[in-house]
Amino acid sequence: MKIMLWLILSIHLIIISLAYAIKINSVVWSYDDGSLFRAFTNDFNDYSKKNNLDIELEFNLFTFQNVTNNFVTEYDSTIDYLLSRKSNKYDIYFYDVQYSRKYYDHFINLADYLKKEHIEKYENDLAPQICKYNGKWVGLPLYINYSVLHSNVALLEKYGLDIPKTWDQLLEYAEKILKGEAEEGNTGLIGYNGLIPENESNVCSIHEYIYSFRETPQSPFPGYASETAIEALEKFKEIKDRISSTEAFLNTDDFSISGLFMQNFIFLKFWYIPIDFPGYKKTMIVGKNEGVSGTTIGGYNIAVSKYVDEEHRNAAIKVIEFFTSEEYQKEITNYQVFSGMRSIYNDEELCKKVDCEMEKQYQPIARPSYETDDYDEFSTYFVKYIHQFLKGNITASEALNSINNLIKFYSISINPKESTFGFISFIISILTILIMIGSYFLIFNEHRKPKFEFLSNDLWFVSIFGLILYMSVNFLEYGYISDFKCQTKYIFRVFGLIFTFTPHIYKMCTISPLKNKATIWIEGNKYLFLLFVFVINVIICGLSFISPSKGTDKKIDQGKNFRICNGERSFFSVLLILEEVAIFLVISVYAFLEWHITKTVKDVRTLQSSAIVFLFLIILLNIVNGLNVSSYEVYFIIHWLLFTLISISNYILLFGIRFVWQIGKEDSLKKVRSTTLNSRTRSTSSNNLAKDGSTPTIISKVVNCHYNRGTDENINKSTQMTTNCCSENYTQNTQAQSIQSTKSKT
Repeated sequence: MKIMLWLILSIHLIIISLAYAIKINSVVWSYDDGSLFRAFTNDFNDYSKKNNLDIELEFNLFTFQNVTNNFVTEYDSTIDYLLSRKSNKYDIYFYDVQYSRKYYDHFINLADYLKKEHIEKYENDLAPQICKYNGKWVGLPLYINYSVLHSNVALLEKYGLDIPKTWDQLLEYAEKILKGEAEEGNTGLIGYNGLIPENESNVCSIHEYIYSFRETPQSPFPGYASETAIEALEKFKEIKDRISSTEAFLNTDDFSISGLFMQNFIFLKFWYIPIDFPGYKKTMIVGKNEGVSGTTIGGYNIAVSKYVDEEHRNAAIKVIEFFTSEEYQKEITNYQVFSGMRSIYNDEELCKKVDCEMEKQYQPIARPSYETDDYDEFSTYFVKYIHQFLKGNITASEALNSINNLIKFYSISINPKESTFGFISFIISILTILIMIGSYFLIFNEHRKPKFEFLSNDLWFVSIFGLILYMSVNFLEYGYISDFKCQTKYIFRVFGLIFTFTPHIYKMCTISPLKNKATIWIEGNKYLFLLFVFVINVIICGLSFISPSKGTDKKIDQGKNFRICNGERSFFSVLLILEEVAIFLVISVYAFLEWHITKTVKDVRTLQSSAIVFLFLIILLNIVNGLNVSSYEVYFIIHWLLFTLISISNYILLFGIRFVWQIGKEDSLKKVRSTTLNSRTRSTSSNNLAKDGSTPTIISKVVNCHYNRGTDENINKSTQMTTNCCSENYTQNTQAQSIQSTKSKT
């Protein structure tokens, strides 16, 4: 009985312990049955039980057997869908090493959760290439695979040849063997497979081939637009023409694998497969120079979703720690795969079981997936251009330039060697700003002060500073268009607007014939008004960081890509447009009211002209932003020209024109205009009086203010009084006097 009780109790304890175990879901796609990942999963679960971690790892597989259409596309779209929806369905992702940039925003930064010593073990020439993006450890390598050269040692020995160490030797040896075998009637041999089918193997082969043409092992990747890359591609085609064929080079992966079994290749490049093929020996891929090589990095990274809760995240980190520990990385070599922790190959015990010397010779290079947001699209076009080259449709230079344009984003430089217009436009912008700054100090001259009486010196400074901000927007168009530049561009436009025109609006409020509590307060509180407008726009700019303007890639099909700011249609950009229109309307209303005030007639009319030109250019700017401009040079020129015109036109109309104004007595033309104005004013004033003596409407007041000339010693007192119809009290007095006069006559 006691035994039964103990047995039942033990079963209950086991059930309870299992109930409290945290279940971590992992997902992977694999070209095979996923047996390797199942083995990894079992290893962790055994470790978890032995160490009482209370974590159970579940394994979910995407493979050819459980997808209905295209394997890679269906898996990719499923994972993209889950991550874009911030799904917490999977805690851990095993993903191909080429997708770290693609999934960058969806995974946690492992450096924030793992010990520094743990991460440092992966600071080598391999892991950062495939795991680190923008300073963030997106994942860590679970295991690595390399491309290797398979050499037909039986044929090499037959002709007294060694394993080649350079591409020239490979070409020479293959030609010698092909010639010798053909003389014996063996015409079915292929010198080299190339491995550039219509899939990702194409990118891997060409990318590592160009990398193998470096001068030294320490030299960086030469770049697609380099002379080294052109030389490499031309040599690649030479190898095809002399010891192989276009058909063999463009054939599928299966064709290469079958060639290893049939032994009909002299040299063959393929991924490292942990089995021995009779008659072949695996070595590192050769290079242009002896000792230089290149091999594409394959394999899987492991990462943690940032959309899972803290409990699952902490448990997932335990899983990551296990798989990427030094102890387990040594264990995975038993599965005939390579570790991304290259320091383990210095372990003497491990090297008794593994060929550490060969592993140390590998010179790994990651695929260019970090160079573009859409690597799948890049890969598709890459294959297309390489095939066109090998078929003789385009040159090596044309193919490589087209490939380079897929990942390169062009921009205007201020370096005269790179862009003449960029340099000239930069100098023009600098000189314009210097002229604006220098001309400000000229207003302190006693002879010029009367021309600048419209604003005080401090307000002139604010207005000119706004114009400088508009001109400074141009500096943000040079070089790489980053998110920071785009948001700064938005801020410069906001404050360029308010600094340029707010001082003038303040002045127009103070001289306006129409008065109310708001305009009276503004007139008596200049700095508080300016501060109020400034603070409001600071808040708007601060809120704009909720949805900031960002740099966006503008892809040009078979052209030169460039970047633009994507904020032209955002809420805050629309708000800026509304503010620009509001500024124009306010200036226009006040300009209408003050159109004939003698003392400020020139100031008001040039200000109105400035507002009209400004609005026209802003409308033009927004139209251009809506157009699909396909040239980065045209895009830059249009934007530079528009912002330069906004700045210079407003400078001339608001400030510069005053240097040529003549201040003196009224000329004969002004006297004629005064006489005409007086007659209009009297006529308008009398017409605005209702037949029954009622108070004029707001429209009549505005019209009367429009013809009001203000205080002018050349206008008689009665005319002044009549034109000041904006004053309601005086209008009523005038009406009463008119009625009284009529009665006395009767």
